[in-house]
Amino acid sequence: MEGARFDSIARTLAGRLSRRTALRGTGAGVAVGLFSALNSEPGRAAIMRQAADLPYVVVRHYSPTASVSDLQQALGQYATQLAQQPGFIEYTVLSDDSGLTTVSIFDTQDDESAATNQLADWIQQNLASLLPDPDTDSSGTAIVHVASSSAVCPTPPSGPTPTAAAATSTPGAPTATAAAPTATAAAPTATALPVCTDPSRPGVGCACTTGTQNPCGDTTLVCCAAPGAAPGGPGTCTPSSVGCDATGPTPTSTPCTGIGCPCTAGVEGDCDDDLVCCQSQMGGGDVPGGPGQCAAQDACGDGGDVGGTPVS
Repeated sequence: MEGARFDSIARTLAGRLSRRTALRGTGAGVAVGLFSALNSEPGRAAIMRQAADLPYVVVRHYSPTASVSDLQQALGQYATQLAQQPGFIEYTVLSDDSGLTTVSIFDTQDDESAATNQLADWIQQNLASLLPDPDTDSSGTAIVHVASSSAVCPTPPSGPTPTAAAATSTPGAPTATAAAPTATAAAPTATALPVCTDPSRPGVGCACTTGTQNPCGDTTLVCCAAPGAAPGGPGTCTPSSVGCDATGPTPTSTPCTGIGCPCTAGVEGDCDDDLVCCQSQMGGGDVPGGPGQCAAQDACGDGGDVGGTPVS
């Protein structure tokens, strides 16, 4: 469900349902009786699921200590993950003076359990510090589930109806020529990416699921898996220029040019100022280009003899 639709439903339910009505059951094992109201205006048909096809509902109430803005951002990311799970129908979060109430709706109980297990690691890493264990929870198969068809299955926008010129023929001509039909289709509108870390870079830092198509939207962002996460697990949207295995530039070691450092005779800069590349320290003769060792001039050779080439 797109973000605008999610926010609209959440605000509608928040105005109509209190925690008490959200948690009220009609009997043992029944979590929710009615989740959507029908509009009686003509042309807005409703979809009512039959008894053999009613969804599974879980309602949980929390008493969090985190701020509403922190919870809204974290649960918004969780909703994105949840919506990608098989059997998902709806996820709504209500906030009032008594705390926070979440409503999850799936096709079956098995689908809801599988989704909870699939996202367990993500929940532990991103939500455990914000949400304690629920105060109360209720779950079961709904006895009635009604939704507006225009909300669940909106009619996609379409361009003008293609038109074709009538075929014309010329007397005596063997064939008639008809103008090709033309149609103008509206260009699709790109969906704005959410801002998760940096306002100047939408999408960066947002949660994603690895192994899915365009998990970070139609952008150059890549979905980098969390450490130790299995394929198909949670990840974070990262610029492709950074990549998932960025280690930074390779450090450059500082060359050894002090006393005792190896050097090559006759090479400028191999030793510090006031030092020479002394070949006698290496047991060799004074050969330009030969190996030596950085030393003070008066310490190079026997009796003060300089057996190397000074390096300025």
